[in-house]
Amino acid sequence: MELARVYHLLGRDDKARFHFEASLADDLPSSVENAVEGFLSRIDARRQWSVSLSAAVLPESNPVKRTESREVLIGGVPFRLNEDARASSGVGTLLSAGGSVSPVISEEFRGVLAGSAAAKLFKQSDRNDVSLHGEVGVARLFDSGTASAGLRHGQRWLGGERYSRETGPWLRGRVRLSAANRLEMNLSALKRNHHGRPGQDGWRIGARPVWIHSLDAWTTVETSLDLELVNAREKHHGSGLAGIGISYSRAFRGGLSVSPTVSALVRRHSGRDPLFRKTRRDRQLRFGLRLLHRALQYEGYAPFVGYSFEWNDSNIPVNGYRNHGAVVGFSKTF
Repeated sequence: MELARVYHLLGRDDKARFHFEASLADDLPSSVENAVEGFLSRIDARRQWSVSLSAAVLPESNPVKRTESREVLIGGVPFRLNEDARASSGVGTLLSAGGSVSPVISEEFRGVLAGSAAAKLFKQSDRNDVSLHGEVGVARLFDSGTASAGLRHGQRWLGGERYSRETGPWLRGRVRLSAANRLEMNLSALKRNHHGRPGQDGWRIGARPVWIHSLDAWTTVETSLDLELVNAREKHHGSGLAGIGISYSRAFRGGLSVSPTVSALVRRHSGRDPLFRKTRRDRQLRFGLRLLHRALQYEGYAPFVGYSFEWNDSNIPVNGYRNHGAVVGFSKTF
């Protein structure tokens, strides 16, 4: 709590919030708990802007998520895949930046203006993935949380060419249910158009509730549900998705933090694939582990390392893949 108060006095509200919320997981006297709640309310009220930067190197065994199979059956006839259609390793560079401004409208309302950019770049330019997103909206402040709504617009480029754009409304909320429990909700309905692929155009409706539980001041468990419904002009491009994810974060005395994450999801498409003549069904498993040491910083930049594994099992074998990856990078929030 003392560290949180220092960060609050320095205007480092993100760090102050993290340590104040961590302190609530302990059994505090009611007067101290009320004081911490007061600090969190003041942070919500005064926070008007933030900027984040991140850069990382990502060696992966299969960054473009292609099958390892050498041949596939189409209509009972085997076809051999060329090398460009099969899994291959690569090293990418991930650059990301984001910023937000919350102008004061009144004592209880704030504006929302935010933008972000991310680029995953490879030596082979046809693998590059670049995206830009912007949001505008309004937020309502409450004693125990916030609620906000607005419009979102995004653009994506794959291999240096336009791939898609999306526009639609979003709704977010955050509430502190108790000293050790928080609930977050993200809802969106985005109309996505694909350049040169009108059959994939349609609405994507998503919901993501997240429950965050602090076991103590050093340990947090986060459980999330992912629900998505995709509508498309061509039925086989539409789909429904349901998934669950659990992440565990443990901070040790001395500065080391360990954060493993595991998630599983199922996606079922709406119509039969015209080539393979069956309805595609995917089951996906993801695992990640990230390590950082709070004492290892330079000018506020925090380095991190991590490992990830992604496995997709599909009833259409050409869509199945495995991908192992490592990440080494740094990030900073202003």
